[in-house]
Amino acid sequence: MYEYMNPGFIFLTGLLLFLLLMTILVMKGKSLEKGVAFKHPYIIYFFALVSVVIVYWDGVSTKEKVLSNISIFNGDSELRCSTIGKSYLVSKPKGWYLLDKRSLTDGNLILSIEMCKEEK
Repeated sequence: MYEYMNPGFIFLTGLLLFLLLMTILVMKGKSLEKGVAFKHPYIIYFFALVSVVIVYWDGVSTKEKVLSNISIFNGDSELRCSTIGKSYLVSKPKGWYLLDKRSLTDGNLILSIEMCKEEK
């Protein structure tokens, strides 16, 4: 499941969690300086939880999309795979095959199956 998680999302979530932790530590330090009891910032905990849930949700939805596209491809239907500026019609009868869990190839070109949609 973790192989389908977006590395960019994971990095940004880690960065956000780090910044939230630093904010909590600074707030706790300031309250200790003043001699006031530290009040836990529950809104910050909420944002941390939401960011982790978003990363997990994105991984689950990407996995479902990839598995759906693989089943469409194996059913001899066509997929339209897009790259920057180009679009390719991909199917088994045209000589395409699965390279691994996430890629399609015809021998010359490798396309991510995440970027494909069913051609109707």
